[in-house]
Formats: sequence, C-alpha cells, structure tokens
Amino acid sequence: MQSWFLVLIGAQTITIILGLNTMLERYNAKLNAASQEVERQCLREENIPGKFSLPNYNLTEHFVGQIEHAKSVPRNAKCYLRCLYKKIGILKANLAVSMGPTPEYNRLLRECTQVAKEWAQKQSNGDECEFTYSFYNCLQESMVKCLTWQNECMSHPSVMDVKSCYF
Repeated sequence: MQSWFLVLIGAQTITIILGLNTMLERYNAKLNAASQEVERQCLREENIPGKFSLPNYNLTEHFVGQIEHAKSVPRNAKCYLRCLYKKIGILKANLAVSMGPTPEYNRLLRECTQVAKEWAQKQSNGDECEFTYSFYNCLQESMVKCLTWQNECMSHPSVMDVKSCYF
C-alpha cells in the first residue's frame, strides 16, 4: 500500500514539473514574441531595412555585436540601441536614464550618464544615438572591470567587498 502511495506521489510530482516546464515555455514564447515586436518597431522607426526575418534571429544581439566588434560603429546600430532603450524605459527625456530601483548601481549610472552626455555633446551636439552608444560602452567597460575585480577577490575572500565596486 505504501509503495503505491509513493508511486502516486512520484507521478504527481513529475506531472507538476512537466506542467511547470510547459508554463515556462509558453511564458518564454510570449516574452520572445514581445521582444521581437519591439525589435520590429525599432527597425521601422529607424528606417533600417527589414532583412532580418529569420526565425529565432535576435536583432538586438546583431546590433550589439556591431557595437562591440566593428571598428567603426554604424549609426543605425547606435540609433537602434537608442530606440530599444527608449522602448524598455531606460532612456528618458533630456538624456536621462533610469534602470529601476538599483541603489548599488547609482554611482555607476551617474558617472556613465555624465560621460555619455559629454561624449554626445562633443560628437554631435547632444545626439541621443551617440549618447546611448557612449552610455552602453561606459556600462560595459565598468561592468567588465567590476567583474574582473570580483573574480580576483574571490581568490582572497577576506578582502572582498562587492559593494565597493559600485560605490
């Protein structure tokens, strides 16, 4: 009797896990569809030719790849990133940024915002595309330095203070 009870509980557990997997797959499909719609909107708004209709092709990764690897970053990649930042609420009016309640990143965000504003002003009289490009680069460089520092500290836990990386 007890073994049947255990088998029943085991079967029910497997059913629950498989049900959760299906729910997660549906959620990810909806999220993926929503992000693809934002990507398509940015293509239209930035007048970028829509030759990106392959299934499971991530436009954001495409343009971020251009930003990270091209010797000369195309303007459409910068403007696409600006559009994306606006759509997801990072870039606000007057070159302001918001990344939600992240107090541990406040100093980094302020510094990168200032660096990006100066860059955009110097390059193009405050252009949002240049600002977003510079802001993205500043965050990337800062996070790489921070992660490198954290990895070094992991080998010496007694001196590790993760928050000092951001403050």
